[in-house]
Amino acid sequence: MVVIYAAQYSPRLQYITSFIFTDLLNTPFQVTNDPEVFKASDAVKVYYDNNQTDLLNVIPGSNILFETTVTLQQVNIGKLDDFKTLFPTATNHANVFPFDIFAASFYLLSRYEEYLSNEKDKHGRYYYKQSLAFKEGFLQHPLINIWVRYFAVWLKEREPSFHYELSAFKFIPTYDVDIAYAYKGQGVVENLYHLSKSILTGKLVKAKQQLEVLKGNAGDPFDCFNDLTQLNKTYNLSGIFFLLTIFQGSKYDRNIAISKTITTQLFQELAASNVTGLHPSYQSGDTDKLLVKEKAMLEEIVQKPQANNRYHYLKFALPEGYKRLIDVGFSDDYSMGYGQVNGFRASTATPFFWYDLKKNEATILKVHPFCFMDSTSIFNLQQAPAVAFAELQVLYDSCKNVGGECVTIFHNHLMSYPYQAWKTAYEKFLKDNCS
Repeated sequence: MVVIYAAQYSPRLQYITSFIFTDLLNTPFQVTNDPEVFKASDAVKVYYDNNQTDLLNVIPGSNILFETTVTLQQVNIGKLDDFKTLFPTATNHANVFPFDIFAASFYLLSRYEEYLSNEKDKHGRYYYKQSLAFKEGFLQHPLINIWVRYFAVWLKEREPSFHYELSAFKFIPTYDVDIAYAYKGQGVVENLYHLSKSILTGKLVKAKQQLEVLKGNAGDPFDCFNDLTQLNKTYNLSGIFFLLTIFQGSKYDRNIAISKTITTQLFQELAASNVTGLHPSYQSGDTDKLLVKEKAMLEEIVQKPQANNRYHYLKFALPEGYKRLIDVGFSDDYSMGYGQVNGFRASTATPFFWYDLKKNEATILKVHPFCFMDSTSIFNLQQAPAVAFAELQVLYDSCKNVGGECVTIFHNHLMSYPYQAWKTAYEKFLKDNCS
């Protein structure tokens, strides 16, 4: 048991200490602003104050956790071994932890900086180059998890009775079904257009492939769903398929419409053997009613409630993007990451409940950060499979070392010609890490 004293009550402090002690360290804790309760407790004591150095186990307090609005912060940078820190202490006293781990973790976990930026990319998303993690070079690290592990060792050295246990590591592969089929389900006009385009541009292998599929001599190249489902079963993985559910196509919504039997059958088959979630259309990002309609339609088709969401193109901004998910009835979101670079957007490898800074309160929406996406490596970073999977291995090991949750994103349509090497590399990755 750990008891933390602060001079005044703070919902932000309550939130971040709950994440640190309950979710990351699996140990009971209490926050109190009653000095008598603190004094009488026989638990391990932590004092959250910037002016006390004559007590044991002091964490330097910062104003951000006692504020109720979102304001521009002076975020100083420190260093702890090989890692950056935020809100470093001004003293080197042995009793004082070297930085305000509570404020630093809250700043990153709440995505505080995203509320302060009006600059968005063409999809209305927060731009990763504005983030502190990118600017300071720690985007590739689950920094909060690393800090907390260091803090636990520091506290254990001073208080031998302090007991903690890192959470068990989980690997959760997820798949975005943006384009279910290359040729199946397409109309005659569309198939003729793509066939002609392949021939005119010299892509004869692709043209031959299309003809074989249309003649019934070969399976659709994007149809690797049985393979992915079997891989999940083989390695006992709880993979999630996010299904792009659209009523009509658009520039960024290229899946086959939900009105087509081929789509409904696929979604039913996937839901029968896997966990599924909604991949809202790009169009629904501007229309709440459409989001509600898509969720209801998917639930009707698969005959299961859909609690999981991942925004298509990761098209969301805070706080509106998460507020609408709560309003619509989602409990879990898997959109917390960047489309342009791999890494840890919220600086953690552990799922967390979203904190609404505008309302200054914790919410019921659980956020599952992802750290790797194949399309990012292929199109944005232009990496070969060997390079991309070497990066994934580093991210995977980082999550494993801190007892985190490694969430990856792959696309079925990026596992066939000319990307078939990615499927082979993915299968090898699973064999090497999950056998």
